[in-house]
Amino acid sequence: MACEDTAAIESWLLRESHFLPEVSGLTEADRRSLALMLVSFAATSFNERAFQMRAPSAGKKARAKASASATTLRTFALEALAAEEGLELTATIREQIATGWFPEDLTLVAYANELIRRTEYASQGPAVYLLWLELRETTRDQLSVESVQDAERRLIEWVTRPVPTANEDDID
Repeated sequence: MACEDTAAIESWLLRESHFLPEVSGLTEADRRSLALMLVSFAATSFNERAFQMRAPSAGKKARAKASASATTLRTFALEALAAEEGLELTATIREQIATGWFPEDLTLVAYANELIRRTEYASQGPAVYLLWLELRETTRDQLSVESVQDAERRLIEWVTRPVPTANEDDID
């Protein structure tokens, strides 16, 4: 199904490119990536589980599962960023992520990673939607490559910041 949908979207993008200036200059490989992302978005955003997540009365099970998956996506994103920088995540950082204490930058970077994965038709559906919902509206409105790169820099600083010990807290 995904291959047929992707081919149809690719054909549509090519046919309608004169109405979509941003698409008209894409290479065939980039057009395929865009088609995969659109098909993935449709498959994960317009299914029953995604609609359940949007409803104010979303089931506790569905929300808990999406929340656990979102935490995993955040952890994976930070692990990948740390590995690129030759850093290891401390137990304290991992605990902070697991308990919900982390900078919004981590949600932004995890969401951006999932957007990239969508160009390969891979997505975590409701968990990615939950990441989106957790971003401040101003962050969503100003989403850009630069904002993600800035968030990555701040996350590296967060990971490398020394954790104060109980004795250091008592020092004036």
